Amino acid sequence: NKKIRKIFQTAKKPIIYKYQGNKKTLSLILAMHPAYIDMDLSTSPDLIKSVKKLSSRTKIILSHHDFQKTPSDRELSAIAKKMLRQGADILKIATTAKDFSDSLRMLSFLSHLNKDGHKSICLCMGKEGQITRLSGHLFGNYLMYAPLDAKNKTAPGQITLAKLSSLCR
Repeated sequence: NKKIRKIFQTAKKPIIYKYQGNKKTLSLILAMHPAYIDMDLSTSPDLIKSVKKLSSRTKIILSHHDFQKTPSDRELSAIAKKMLRQGADILKIATTAKDFSDSLRMLSFLSHLNKDGHKSICLCMGKEGQITRLSGHLFGNYLMYAPLDAKNKTAPGQITLAKLSSLCR
């Protein structure tokens, strides 16, 4: 508890808390009013509503990950609509690019979400998806996840913060 409080008290940037099912920790985190909570799309809608009531300033990032493929445009649209119905403030869709065309489709999808006024993070994992991490901001990505160093990567194709910063100047 003390460590968590210290992190929030000394943070110089907004904090994103990745919720992974521990409701006891979630209660403690919500008392700190993080800027964002990243929750999986499978999270109970009642829990999402509860989070919004307990910490109204906290933005909900609803996440969907597909580690096998990039779904069709129709499936991507259905996922986004479900996220919006469940109360997402920000949509996060991460899929696996089998080839470069999957990345191009994802960037196009992101552009459409952005034009419709939806704050979104859309990217593809894997080597073929790195272009979405490097150029997603040009198509409207709300933010990008980047590990501080290579040993802290949490998904295939992630680019470290230093490399991403140097490439996006």
